[in-house]
Amino acid sequence: MSYTGTGPDHAHEALIQANERLLESGQGADMTILTTQGSAAYHSAIVCPRSKVLSAAYWGSFKEGVTKTIDLSSSDQPFEIEYMMRYFYVLDYPESESPDMQLYIHASMYSTADKYDVPDLRQIALTKFTY
Repeated sequence: MSYTGTGPDHAHEALIQANERLLESGQGADMTILTTQGSAAYHSAIVCPRSKVLSAAYWGSFKEGVTKTIDLSSSDQPFEIEYMMRYFYVLDYPESESPDMQLYIHASMYSTADKYDVPDLRQIALTKFTY
C-alpha cells in the first residue's frame, strides 16, 4: 500500500510505509534479534539510534557487534521485543481489543522502553495507558 495524500503529512506517511515494508521484508537487514520464539532480522540503522542499550551492545565493543546478533531470549517476552521493534519502524505498536490485555500491553511496553532506554516509547506507552 502506498500513501497517495498530499500536504505536510505526506512525507511522514510515506516514510512510515517504507519502514513498514522494510520491517516486513527484512531486505537489507544486518542484525538479528533472538527471542524464545526464534530469530528475526532488523536494520541496525533503524534500531540502534532509538535504544541506547541496543546501540551499546551492537555498536560497542561487545560480541553482539561481531556476531551481529543480540540474544534477548532469556530476559523478555517475545511480544515485548516484537512490539518495540515495530515501534522503531512505524512509531506505534499493536493494541488489543480486550481492555485488560490492552492495559497489560501498555504496561509491558513502558517497562520494555525503560529497560532498553527508549524514552519516546516509554512516553507513548504512558500516554496510551492513561487514556
